[in-house]
Amino acid sequence: MSDEPLSVLIITVDEQYYIPRILRDVLESEMVDIRGITTLSPTLGTQGLIPFIIELYRSFGPRVFAQHLGFYGKYRLMDNLNRLLGWGRPFSPKALAARNNVEYRHVDDINSSDYVSYAREVNPDVLLSVAATQKFDSTLLSVPEKCAINIHSSLLPEYRGVSPSFWTLRYDEPETGVTVHYMHDEIDTGDVIVQQSVPIRDDDTLHTLNTRVADVGSEVLLDALEQIRQGNVDATPIDAEEGSYYSMPDREDVRAFLDQEREFF
Repeated sequence: MSDEPLSVLIITVDEQYYIPRILRDVLESEMVDIRGITTLSPTLGTQGLIPFIIELYRSFGPRVFAQHLGFYGKYRLMDNLNRLLGWGRPFSPKALAARNNVEYRHVDDINSSDYVSYAREVNPDVLLSVAATQKFDSTLLSVPEKCAINIHSSLLPEYRGVSPSFWTLRYDEPETGVTVHYMHDEIDTGDVIVQQSVPIRDDDTLHTLNTRVADVGSEVLLDALEQIRQGNVDATPIDAEEGSYYSMPDREDVRAFLDQEREFF
């Protein structure tokens, strides 16, 4: 059994609230050496921010769009205040990195030659994707010494793709879950390292479900990294043809979600 910590480079999304919850146990573990935290824009791929915001407004409508603005605006303000004053809980990956003395950077293109060169200099054992909004090219996936892994908020192979918690509520599933899996060229298809279910309650909103999934995900992620560190992973293959894939919800999906008496917050 190895006593050496596992070095990890995290690539995630610039988001307030959920991401720090997922990374909590990993940052606190003495057996994980976080070499850096990199964030991407919440826009999908390299889409511009303004077109992305317009698309969200059209999909969610004014009421739900305003709810999202209020939620993330509140936690962005709290995060800035906590960083300024040096106390309180971090609500962003940037604040989380600063609190734990971890190198932080924000990039526009995760597959650029500059970033790949940086990742090679970091030389991590594991490249960890947490809700990253860009597809990793094979060049980036080949950087880590051991493997690249992703944490996904569903029981793969079901609900691959974007916003899995939304879709599990939309289709009235009794449970969702968390999957940590190896990353391949095709999205959400690598062999499963760890998977754990999360029951869906009748009164769940998208926020309450995402919060529970993030908290479970924190434990599951640390479990997966420990298995990799010890070299005792017993991975399970995914058959993507048996699962389902979803992209961003459109206005019709949002209306159906609300008609089911579900709420976002």
